[in-house]
This record gives sequence, C-alpha cells and structure tokens, in this order.
Amino acid sequence: MVFAVYALALLVSLLVVGGLSDHLGRRPVLVVALLGEAVAMAVVLTADGVGQLVAGRIIQGLATGAATGAISAGTIDLQHPGSKLGPLLNSAGTTGGLAVCALAGGVPRC
Repeated sequence: MVFAVYALALLVSLLVVGGLSDHLGRRPVLVVALLGEAVAMAVVLTADGVGQLVAGRIIQGLATGAATGAISAGTIDLQHPGSKLGPLLNSAGTTGGLAVCALAGGVPRC
C-alpha cells in the first residue's frame, strides 16, 4: 500500500501539476519540488507507523511528479531548434534510471 500511494500521487501530480512550470517558471516549481522531497524524506525518516509512511510517500509522489514535469520541459527548452535530443533524453533518462535502480536493488550485500 505504501508504494501504491506513491505511484498514485505521482500520476496525479503529473496530470495536475505537470504544466505548472509553463505558467510559473521552471525554477520556482523545481525549488518547491525539492523542498517537498526534503519534507518527504524527513517524514519517512521519522515515521513510527504506516500512516506516516503513507503520508511521506504521498508527499514524495507529488514532489517527484512536479519535478519530473519541470525537468522534462526544461530539457525541451534547452535543445536546439529542430533537434530531437530533448525527447530522447527525457524518455531514455527515465527508463535508464529505473533500470539502474532495479539492478542496484538486486545486488547482494556483503
């Protein structure tokens, strides 16, 4: 359940907050998203029950969705006109990051 609320909050954030950086600017959205991530880490770190873990993961999902939208849009903004590199980096970065984390999570510890 703790992971499921993260995924749901991430999807909601991508749908609702995804275009917010177009109106407010990339930097303010990223600053708020990073602060949200810090709050989420503090909540999860100090959690003493499932309720606090769920709350922390919801905050993390909302912040991650906001940051993902702003970072993806910023990557597109920085590309040269006519270039296809921005969309390629956005899709490959997300997929590559998930793959590396899955592989790293499966490495046995000594």
